[in-house]
Amino acid sequence: MDNILAKNYEARGGLEKLRATSSIRVKGEVISSSLKMHFAYVTDGGKIRLEYVMNDNHIIMLYTGKEAWQVNPMLGNKEPRCMGTKEVAWLEEMADTAGPLVDWRKKKHKVRYVGDVKLGDRDTYKIELVTAAKHKKDFFIDKETHLVLMVSEKSQGKKPVEKRTMTYQKIGGLIFPKRIEKRDLNQCPHEEHDAQTKCYATYEVAFEDISLNPPIDVGLFKIRDSSSLLATAK
Repeated sequence: MDNILAKNYEARGGLEKLRATSSIRVKGEVISSSLKMHFAYVTDGGKIRLEYVMNDNHIIMLYTGKEAWQVNPMLGNKEPRCMGTKEVAWLEEMADTAGPLVDWRKKKHKVRYVGDVKLGDRDTYKIELVTAAKHKKDFFIDKETHLVLMVSEKSQGKKPVEKRTMTYQKIGGLIFPKRIEKRDLNQCPHEEHDAQTKCYATYEVAFEDISLNPPIDVGLFKIRDSSSLLATAK
């Protein structure tokens, strides 16, 4: 298993570069048959600020490294409200710029090789990861490219949500997803791992702009800060 992960690190740009990336700024869109949503987030040293605009509502989520806050007008929350334990764990994982498979022992995650799995016409290694917060994810690593082809994880429903990387992009010597297709199998009538059939439960996440180790305004990690990562989003 260590050999599989070592090849994945190398395919992504190398362990040294992955560890050296302490902050990141990302902008993109979520698109489905009935939705188009702008999003942006910035991470720095385990902190994260996530924003998205949907139906003229500007939602902000913030993890300070100790606690998580959100402002969500869609839920009637125009003032900051503290987020729960599950949301804190989710934002903490998202703030990990290298990803959970890098230095997983140090992060107190558990990882095991499950077996070989066929995804469409691609041969993959299935790696199961359980985070320190007990969040289980299955990673399907392409045997040819050594990149993660799909991540499957359960959130609220009985069935998993599948996130399949359709295209990649190279930024600063590192490989990142450019387009991800996300499918919630709790709402989808099709079989698990069925990448051929799209439905209302399928939507696309497009990563349009990624900056590595950019200068970060520390005020962004204060919930009362009036700055916006999406000031020009429409």
